[in-house]
Amino acid sequence: MIDESGSIQDNDPGNWNLIRQFTEKLVRRLMTEGGTPDIRVAMVTFGNFAITHFYLNTHNTGAAYINAIRSLPYRGGNTNTTGAFRQIRTDVFTPANGDRPNVQNLIIVVTDGNVSREREDFGPEVQRVKNTGATIVGVGVTQRIDIPTMRAMVTQPADEFYFFLEEFDELIDESNAIVSRICQRIPG
Repeated sequence: MIDESGSIQDNDPGNWNLIRQFTEKLVRRLMTEGGTPDIRVAMVTFGNFAITHFYLNTHNTGAAYINAIRSLPYRGGNTNTTGAFRQIRTDVFTPANGDRPNVQNLIIVVTDGNVSREREDFGPEVQRVKNTGATIVGVGVTQRIDIPTMRAMVTQPADEFYFFLEEFDELIDESNAIVSRICQRIPG
């Protein structure tokens, strides 16, 4: 679940490419360290609204995932994190789109901002997603992050599931540590 709001590229147009590289590296590492070749990945981005770029059953090879990630477009806009969580809960986490009831769902949220659309629904929507049993990991980048909101959003304990990075340039270097911690904490 990737933030593609306008602030992503405000200070550096290369930040979107760093996010895509980070996502590619995460997927590669999860597929090799996740303990099973049967890992499935979906991609939802959010700006003014959420878009599902591919579902859990869209691709079946690492190369297909990587190609899809590399071609993710950047749209800008506001930060509709609420809409993205709703999209994942109602559209991605469904059997028709590849969700498997016996497999732990994991959401990795990468954002540099604060919820700017549907704010009043954010907390309840995050709770609905948590009620599905999904694990939520947060990667907050830059000082613009509302750290208390991010820490409340992620699976608890927050110290295990929330990562703060000061700059987008840190995404690539920290991806290995993030995947290692996720693989230690997620069953299966």
